[in-house]
Amino acid sequence: MIKEKIDIKIIKDFKSEVLNNSRKIRIYLPPSYSAQKNKFYPVLYVHDGQNVFYGRESFSGDSWNLHQTAERLIRAEKIEEIIIVAADNMGKERLSEYAHQDGYYRGKKVKARGFAYEKFIIRELMPFIEENYRVRKGPENTALMGSSMGGLVTFNIGLRRSDLFGKLAVMSPSFWWGKSSPLEKINSYNYHNLKSRIWLDTGEAEGKFMSFTEDVISRLKELKRKFKLDLIYYQVPGAVHSETAWAARVHCPLLYFYGDFADLKKLKSKDFDYSYCKKLK
Repeated sequence: MIKEKIDIKIIKDFKSEVLNNSRKIRIYLPPSYSAQKNKFYPVLYVHDGQNVFYGRESFSGDSWNLHQTAERLIRAEKIEEIIIVAADNMGKERLSEYAHQDGYYRGKKVKARGFAYEKFIIRELMPFIEENYRVRKGPENTALMGSSMGGLVTFNIGLRRSDLFGKLAVMSPSFWWGKSSPLEKINSYNYHNLKSRIWLDTGEAEGKFMSFTEDVISRLKELKRKFKLDLIYYQVPGAVHSETAWAARVHCPLLYFYGDFADLKKLKSKDFDYSYCKKLK
């Protein structure tokens, strides 16, 4: 447990003109932020902000404890210092905002607003953060992370705008969503000269989420070989689709993005065997 006070700033009502709504934004600042006034940091944007740091506002009562995990890794000198920006979802509008194509949920049609949400992130949130916090700019310093529908929107925004986002943490993505098949979505993107570093995972006990992801992973393995993509896929034994499951492995993409991975060459990269990724002690 981290005893030092962790610095998280809260913006209660961040207004979006694009989406015509307001949401809470939570910003984790690393240990040296207040003391080193001339230092700039990589930035990680995360969806479903109310689930990211504390469980008291999460719909399930559990959270990723991402601030605790980042702080532990930073203080142990396992990763470089980063800023984390967590944007809350809008409750009933969550599915709509995280979808780039229309879909159905519990028999009701959901009209996609993913393109508008993408504009919100890129044209409104990112400029605000870059103006008010000391973040490094450029895709090599800008990451996007999400799980479930947040994983799907991370994948879609990240591949559409790889000029802005150079690191993508796609956790338990909802590839089942929408009218087109998952493979159609995967095949619709241009992978030529794609330099993004992609972490993609799913739990073996996720039911339909797992079955849809398997087809996608088979195709991504082909694309990885063909285009030499910087991609890791981790299939998590026994993991379900939940905040606690993501909390247990969220250090993995942090290490992949911001740590020293010289030892990766020793692993079975051909088969995506990354069993190194174990829960922090």
